[in-house]
Order: sequence, then C-alpha cells, then structure tokens
Amino acid sequence: MAPLWVPLGFAPYAALYVFPYSARAQEWVALTTFLSFGLAYIGMFVIGVPVFIALHRRGWATAWTTMLLGLVITLGGWLLLSSSLGPELAVDPDFSALTVTGEPMLLVLFGGLGALAGLTAWLIIPSGPG
Repeated sequence: MAPLWVPLGFAPYAALYVFPYSARAQEWVALTTFLSFGLAYIGMFVIGVPVFIALHRRGWATAWTTMLLGLVITLGGWLLLSSSLGPELAVDPDFSALTVTGEPMLLVLFGGLGALAGLTAWLIIPSGPG
C-alpha cells in the first residue's frame, strides 16, 4: 500500500507538466502512471522491505530512517533510470522528446514521494521486538 504514493503523486505531474499538449496525453499519462506504479512496487519489495527488515531487527527502524531509506531508494532508482535511458527519451511524433534528467523539481517530487512511501510503510508495519 505504501508505494501507491508514487503513482498518486506522479499522475498529476505528468498530466499538468509533462504531457499537457500532446494529442495522446491521456494515453501517455496512463502509461507513465502505470510504469511508476510498477517501479515503485518493485523498488519497495526488492530493496525497501529487506533493508527495512534488517533495520527493524536492529531496532533502527524509526520514522526518520525509513523516510531516508525511501528517499535514497527512490533517487537511486531515478538516477539509474535516467542514466540508462540517456538524456532524452523520444515518446511520440507529436511530442518530440521528454527530458528525464536535469529537472530539480522531479528530484524533489520523487524523493518526497519515496520518503512518504517509507514513512507509510513504517506506520503500517507493527513495531515491537524483531
């Protein structure tokens, strides 16, 4: 449930800033929202849950550490994705290119959503002896 923050936060950004004038804006917003949904869950279950379990067993799973963990995982994933795709990714003929690197607002948005996902996971998972 915690990774749902990512597509919920990214969908409005994609609709308002990334694809506002594209003839196929609804399709591209749906596609990018679906991709952000999938990547958020993959990141949470492949990296976030094992690290959270390790932190929880050591008694280090606090709100701040889980928020930092979510921030680092999200920004690391964004860095990997943007470096593997190159500086630009062509999306369709009527919307020539989508810049995937170099926008500080995106780093703030995704980092904040990752931190929010980490905090939500911390609130959901019961605390107590590991």
